[in-house]
Amino acid sequence: MRQTKIENRTKLHICITLAVMLFIFIQSAMPGDMSGAESNIIVQFIAGLTGWNEEVLSVMVRKVAHFTEYAVL
Repeated sequence: MRQTKIENRTKLHICITLAVMLFIFIQSAMPGDMSGAESNIIVQFIAGLTGWNEEVLSVMVRKVAHFTEYAVL
């Protein structure tokens, strides 16, 4: 019985890992302009709060998102 719980947990971890890897692959394959359009809501929100340049923020938000994806993995 204990062996089955461990096996099920291992299978779950493998599935989650593969799902995150697939997500990273799909997000990384997106062209920069498409990725920028996706993150534009966050960029505009931060720019509204801080008054920073939206072009610079766009690059920063995309890079932080990419780093976070790998950190989750």
